[in-house]
Amino acid sequence: MSDVEPPEKEWLKRVVLEEEDDSRIKLDFHQKRGTYGDDNPTTDEDVTKVLHDNAHKFQDDKVHDIDFSYCKLITDTSLNRIGETFRHILKLDLYACYGITEEGISKVLSRNPNITHLYFGRGCEKVNGDAALQSVIDNCPSIETLIAEDVGITTIPTDIGTLQKLKLLDLDRNNITVVPRSILDLPTECKLDFFNNPLQEPPVSVIKDGRRDAMIAYYEDLEKGARVSNKLKFVLFGTGEAGKTTIANILNGQTDNYMPAKDDRTIHLDLMTLPIHKDGHEPITLTVYDCGGQSKYAAGQ
Repeated sequence: MSDVEPPEKEWLKRVVLEEEDDSRIKLDFHQKRGTYGDDNPTTDEDVTKVLHDNAHKFQDDKVHDIDFSYCKLITDTSLNRIGETFRHILKLDLYACYGITEEGISKVLSRNPNITHLYFGRGCEKVNGDAALQSVIDNCPSIETLIAEDVGITTIPTDIGTLQKLKLLDLDRNNITVVPRSILDLPTECKLDFFNNPLQEPPVSVIKDGRRDAMIAYYEDLEKGARVSNKLKFVLFGTGEAGKTTIANILNGQTDNYMPAKDDRTIHLDLMTLPIHKDGHEPITLTVYDCGGQSKYAAGQ
């Protein structure tokens, strides 16, 4: 390999960052370019060259922090090389690495069980989120910060509670519907982020703020035989002839003549019960309260 870098590769000389006391080394392949580093040109060949040209600095395995964020061109080839070369990585940033998979992530984690901070997501399109999350649980008992956003995670393993040093679990923008009770086995100071997931159990209203007391109460109620209600109430009220009954009729499946005649205005209150069916779930019973809008009915409402 030539020691003379072409101008566009001069940045490779700045990848290896040694701390002042020479005790630790960071590999910064990100090196911000543009607003979000979108034009980062790092390739597998670049990673191989950095590891080769700086092998003498890595003999004592001082590398503790590797930043690959927004390196859209790297693949599992780079992660495999990292896993083969280092054993004491503490921080690994794989944010927006389009070409990597869960296999590459697992290779690094299995060789570096002391990782404390791991980031992947938002562009890691080839990563199987469920497999990657299980790999973290299996290999990283010292993990403190885990951010795995928008990688298609559908299931949180029940052994998530074994991560007893976890301080932040950010699983934003995934496809999680159920959060197991074992999530409460995590340390009490662990911050939980499940925003932008289609949660059903616990409901979003219970878990949205990460409140442990609300989740504990929810699971205790389930153990006592309580269940999530499949009944909804929908109240329509407003001024006369505003369209309340029209909405009710449309909800009831009427496709023709859904607008009532003037003489058919609602007197006090009309009730309508509608079943809502969704594949794989019990039907929901929706009760529609259509309130008369004339002022003379106001007192009775």
